[in-house]
Amino acid sequence: TMTFTLTVTDVVTQCKNIDYVKLVDTTGSLMVTIEATPPEICVGDTSHIEISVKGGKRPYLSTWLPAYEQMYANGNIRVRPSVTTTYTVTVRDQNGAQEIASVSVIVNQLPTITIPNYELCANDTVFIDPTIKTPAGTTIISYLWTGAGTPGLHGVTDKEDVPFYLSSQGNYPLILETTNSKGCKNTGNTTVTVLELPIVN
Repeated sequence: TMTFTLTVTDVVTQCKNIDYVKLVDTTGSLMVTIEATPPEICVGDTSHIEISVKGGKRPYLSTWLPAYEQMYANGNIRVRPSVTTTYTVTVRDQNGAQEIASVSVIVNQLPTITIPNYELCANDTVFIDPTIKTPAGTTIISYLWTGAGTPGLHGVTDKEDVPFYLSSQGNYPLILETTNSKGCKNTGNTTVTVLELPIVN
């Protein structure tokens, strides 16, 4: 709210009269709220950051830091950080008012899987033994083996270490997908080579 004073002076008599004009800003103070959905993601996933602006004089100008993946027409953004990151928006209105709001997106790292390749003779058995590391504070909650080599697992597809045996010569690829307690998934690959037995005459 601002009050302006108008003073009128008669140049002959030097008589003065004063009037007042009060201007009231009905738009209210500029206010910004911010929210990330979801607030916690896995590496490679995205989060949408939305702002709600009230008061001030439209249109608003939004400036974001740090860099984002995409900005939408309404000023909201999509982000894909590889580490936990705090995003800050500065909103300015047409009156020059400015408000700043921040939100953090928590990024959980993926488990890592290393599996060697295997070679065995037909009808022999090998135990496939992956090396799995999951970030501190998390545990692996599920395993799933897929791929052309799954017949060699004989129905055991939900364990970490699995036995493999087949009588048919060939190369058999396998993929292991793990999920940790944060819901983060990753895969590892291996190939089992089954060698043909020599012919006995």
